[in-house]
Amino acid sequence: MKLKRRGLGLIEILMYVATVAIVLTAALTMTVQIFRARAKTSTILEVEQNAHFALEKMGSATRSAITATVPANGATGAVLTITLADSSISPTTFQVTNGVLTMQQGAGAAVPLTTSAVQVTGLSFQNLLDPSYSVPTGVVVACPPQANKVLLCHNPFPGSTTCVNSTAVNGHLGHGDFLGPCQSPTSARGSIRITFTVASSQTTVGNEYQSSLTLYDTATIRRQN
Repeated sequence: MKLKRRGLGLIEILMYVATVAIVLTAALTMTVQIFRARAKTSTILEVEQNAHFALEKMGSATRSAITATVPANGATGAVLTITLADSSISPTTFQVTNGVLTMQQGAGAAVPLTTSAVQVTGLSFQNLLDPSYSVPTGVVVACPPQANKVLLCHNPFPGSTTCVNSTAVNGHLGHGDFLGPCQSPTSARGSIRITFTVASSQTTVGNEYQSSLTLYDTATIRRQN
């Protein structure tokens, strides 16, 4: 007796198609979730790297500065201009142009400190130096009864008032000392408070991967003349 081979029925075909659809849907969902997690991690990492790198650049330069000319003492602004001992990189200016943080040193061209993957959405510099403070300049104070001696403030902030040979004055002035007695450490100590906000400029899937980070730093100007 011959057995007739029966093909798949409609119900069996539908069950097979449904099973395949469920497996494919699960695989697609898992792939999308992995993709989203990687995109989110990449976006956050890009923002954090840009923010920390740029803030370190601004803080390090400020701590090496002789003085800050912009913003003025006691003022707040979106541009920072500092004077450094090395004339080849002085003055150094930080500012935001079209969402990009730039640094210009001396006569050189401005260079970007943040990448196109992020946008600087906030930047402010607050000069904490007392507006009433002024550093004595150009006034030679003798040290009687010591002949050929000049009074100056050595290693300012807080520094020490001392007398040096007149022939050594220019050398002292070159590394941040100034003529006359040291001022009050409280009023003379200069610092710049930096507030810096960076956000991702690109989104991978919708707006859920927009990341933003705000960092703060208070950089003390070590030398003032």
